[in-house]
Amino acid sequence: MSTPDLGPAAETLQGLGVTELKTTEETVEGDPGEVPIEKFAAALVAADVRIHGFGLERPSLEDAFVALTGEGFDVAE
Repeated sequence: MSTPDLGPAAETLQGLGVTELKTTEETVEGDPGEVPIEKFAAALVAADVRIHGFGLERPSLEDAFVALTGEGFDVAE
């Protein structure tokens, strides 16, 4: 999420159970688990967090495989 209100945004997301929170210059990122995106939007608006951009990214099937097995694979070989 892109916002100038990094502290309040991170605090709000943490309160919703977001883990692995990371902040950069104008973004807050983390693992939302299974919380619906609507719940994030409502909580951030209620906390007066100004949102410049918002989205959820899900890991690819390969990312999930590597996370589960600890091994990647190279299809070119």
